[in-house]
Amino acid sequence: LKVQGSHLHAMEMKSAAVETILRREESTLGQVEAQLGQAGRERAQLAKALVVERSKVARLELEGSRLLEERTSQAQVMVDLSARMAAESDGYRRAKNELKASVRSESALLREQLELSTRQQDDSKRSVDELSVALKARVAEVQEARAR
Repeated sequence: LKVQGSHLHAMEMKSAAVETILRREESTLGQVEAQLGQAGRERAQLAKALVVERSKVARLELEGSRLLEERTSQAQVMVDLSARMAAESDGYRRAKNELKASVRSESALLREQLELSTRQQDDSKRSVDELSVALKARVAEVQEARAR
């Protein structure tokens, strides 16, 4: 009986130890379940945040693509404008050179006309002077002839 009592006592001790371990494990299980629930809630929040961030990334990628297209378009406009400016500049230079050549040509023609006109005027003066002298001589001859 003593052996059975000590065996019973040992069993009770083991039972108490097992119950203590069981309570600790149940307590730990409660904590783990609480942590698991918290982890599940955090996971759900992170999943929502991930959806929001992916949406932001998609929006930013679209905006980046749009900005890149706009930049490319603006670069093309700049190339076109540069080409147009070069063409306009060349046209301006050609027109300026043609105008200068035209002015030189017109100046040369006007100088020639002025020279011809001056010569004609000089010739006309000489002719007038010669005719005046001839007229005076003729008038003098006529007066002499009348006087005789």
